[in-house]
Amino acid sequence: MRHLYYLNPAIKNYEWGSPDIIPQLCHLPKTNQPIAELWMGDHPAGMATLLKGETLSSFLNSEPSQFISLKAHKDKLDFLFKVLAVQKPLSLQVHPKQEQAVRGFIREEKQKIPRFASQRIYKDSSAKAEMLYALSDFSALTGVRPLQSLVKNFSLLAKHTFWKDQLDFIQQSKYTSKALRRFCELLYYYQPLEKLIKETLALLKNQEGELNWITRLYEQFGVDMAVFAPLWMNVIHLEKGEAIFLPSTCMHAYLQGFALELMTNSDNVIRLGLTSKHKDEREFMQIADFTSRPVEKILPISHDRAVEVYAPKEVDFSLISVKLVKNKAVELDSPCKTPLSSLIDMADFQFILTPDADAYLLENATWQDLLITRDLPLTKELMLKGFTCLNDKGKSYSHQELDQRLEQREWNYTLSKAGVDNYSRLKYSAKDKTTFAKALDSWLVRHWLRKV
Repeated sequence: MRHLYYLNPAIKNYEWGSPDIIPQLCHLPKTNQPIAELWMGDHPAGMATLLKGETLSSFLNSEPSQFISLKAHKDKLDFLFKVLAVQKPLSLQVHPKQEQAVRGFIREEKQKIPRFASQRIYKDSSAKAEMLYALSDFSALTGVRPLQSLVKNFSLLAKHTFWKDQLDFIQQSKYTSKALRRFCELLYYYQPLEKLIKETLALLKNQEGELNWITRLYEQFGVDMAVFAPLWMNVIHLEKGEAIFLPSTCMHAYLQGFALELMTNSDNVIRLGLTSKHKDEREFMQIADFTSRPVEKILPISHDRAVEVYAPKEVDFSLISVKLVKNKAVELDSPCKTPLSSLIDMADFQFILTPDADAYLLENATWQDLLITRDLPLTKELMLKGFTCLNDKGKSYSHQELDQRLEQREWNYTLSKAGVDNYSRLKYSAKDKTTFAKALDSWLVRHWLRKV
């Protein structure tokens, strides 16, 4: 167990979170506070810790040799792993590319804006791209709709002068991203906005489906130009096990659901609406990509029915989904890009990771837990009690395989104690063969007596 460590994630109590979902998942005491996110990484805005309170950043720097499988960049991880419980919609937001993040970070450092001040946009100098994996039905707004779909929605409102004018302008501009950006800028400053929202809702009162989100957003956020986002943004719906990738500069707003989020290690967020937090319209318009395109879900690479790999081409992280069946071996020997974040189906299994594994597992394990240990005798003891076990390389054993491994280990130890360290039969001298034979006789006698 030297290479497995229990991680305490940073908890984020944002107002859009759920008071129930994450506490149920992680066996946390329930409070009246919403819990929106768990951060499992070394970002200073939400640093995970180990059992004894040491920060993950400090631990990684003190034990770099323990984490060869995790790619590090400038003394920090280059990915951040989160659990999201979205009970209310998040802000309409966008994240920068690398060069944009560097410029913005330097600018705000020169302005001497405190690193974690509420009005600070660039908390670090890194780009931010993210992949979302749904753990339940999940809804979100992402990017600008395909033009045909956008025109269809605007045409529904053509009786209203404002929407008719915007449709004509976009069509005359040949649907360029520049025209769509100008439309959003105009909408942001439009007055009287409340009158426009109410008149638009009246025109849509018989519409169902995606455009219902306009009403729901207005009921929650009131007079906010971003309540119109479902008209011109893609409204996507993911089922459990589906995933999407959001590159830097892709505007988005998560609406509802429970998910995992794997991203580059950054907390740079530029908001336009649907929030009481700091907004920056000018920066948003400069950063956001207004190119019209459909959303493509990430298709997993299946290695068997139990293992699926989600690997966006644009980034260096991947996510593995592993569905475990009791007493069935699962091989995690996948040609994925690193670093990796492994997802175990959390509806049925739970990780218990601790440096004091033996005593901890025997004392605290319950039948539904997935136990990880590299101690073969302990594994045998646990399996005889009906537990599901993996070693630290993701390998699980049948009872027969485990017995064979234990016998092989005892045999190797017997040979080593007899002075035969290299016991390949092709390399024995006459003296080695005699020593080998005596050790074999000794082992066979003990093995036979044990089975009688």
